[in-house]
Amino acid sequence: MSEKAKPLVIKKYASRRLYNKETSEYVTLDEISRIIRAGREVRIVDGKTKEDLTRQYLFQIIADLESKGEPAFPVDMLTEVVRAYGETTGKMLPWFLEESFRQYRRNQEQLLAGFQSFNSPVDALQAIRKQNERYLSSWMSFWSSQRAGESSEEAPSEGRETASELGKSEDR
Repeated sequence: MSEKAKPLVIKKYASRRLYNKETSEYVTLDEISRIIRAGREVRIVDGKTKEDLTRQYLFQIIADLESKGEPAFPVDMLTEVVRAYGETTGKMLPWFLEESFRQYRRNQEQLLAGFQSFNSPVDALQAIRKQNERYLSSWMSFWSSQRAGESSEEAPSEGRETASELGKSEDR
């Protein structure tokens, strides 16, 4: 396994300090955030109990980033996330969020590819916007049916269109 593929292990000690085992240095949440944005996976564990604390610290990093700059999560969306915790459909929330981020990453890749295969960047952006509208529309219909108690277990398709397919979707 390459060094880049191995998660960086950060230990949290009783003093609440975070210790990077690779560099033998204490690190801050800002430094961990930079490591993650650079593409490295990070695992944060309690130094004594070995309990995985990664989720808690990732939430803390997100909260810190939200308070420092332009928020990435609108209040309405955060409200819906909180609301979903109490609903039976809330069990689908992690899957939905993962799929949404996969779609987001695909869109970024397609956008880069689209700039090369479309006549103009505007054409690429319009094709991706239309694809996203179809994707979100199908999800909203599915989510509404789940909230209404309909029994459909099948989620909408993922909408994995390539850059060339995006151009074709203009005609739909």
